[in-house]
Amino acid sequence: MHEDSFKPSGNRERDKASFLNAVRSFGAHNVRKRGHVDFIYLALRKMPEFGVERDLSVYNLLLDVFPKEVFRPRNVIQRIFVHYPRQQECGVAVLEQMERHGVMPSAETEFLLIQIFGRKSYPMLKFLRMKLWFTRFKNINPYPVPRDLPQDPLDLAKLGLRHMEPDLSAKVTVYQMSLPSDSTGMEDPTQPHIVGIQSPDQQAALARHNPSRPVFVEGPFPL
Repeated sequence: MHEDSFKPSGNRERDKASFLNAVRSFGAHNVRKRGHVDFIYLALRKMPEFGVERDLSVYNLLLDVFPKEVFRPRNVIQRIFVHYPRQQECGVAVLEQMERHGVMPSAETEFLLIQIFGRKSYPMLKFLRMKLWFTRFKNINPYPVPRDLPQDPLDLAKLGLRHMEPDLSAKVTVYQMSLPSDSTGMEDPTQPHIVGIQSPDQQAALARHNPSRPVFVEGPFPL
């Protein structure tokens, strides 16, 4: 039923602006927010198509689709028996997709969750866990890689070698050859290349080495 909301009209592209327009139009034409759970699940599935799966403001806008103050438990019994479970599961699904794409929730996210579900709810519990573990694990990798990896094989090789070599002063060298004569009919042919990296210590050791003797490279686990 809500699929038509995410179909771009005319020559409009599938971008953030068209996605935001679809979400805002749902709230404008549906004042009572009927079917908001199905709409949010659909919007979560459509986010990668529009390239907004890593945008915090879009997730906050999706949470804003929920009616306010309706799903908050009013007494202990409602808290024990999961007040409005389907809506709470939908709220957790929004946070889980944020978690999968590495999106850190903000103070606005917390304010929206309190408005919608209250402090004693499963979405709020999920939010608190994300705030705890995201801050601890965000920079735990000592060798971080870019979120969007380059598509060029040469750039990928350089990036991989940079992570393999601990010496920051190491120099990357690219030996690139011309295309062979039989590759004229290929679409977008890749030029043959060899990518290497050497630290100053390695270069000095090779300079002292006798060229008439072979070089044996031994690792920590000899074969």
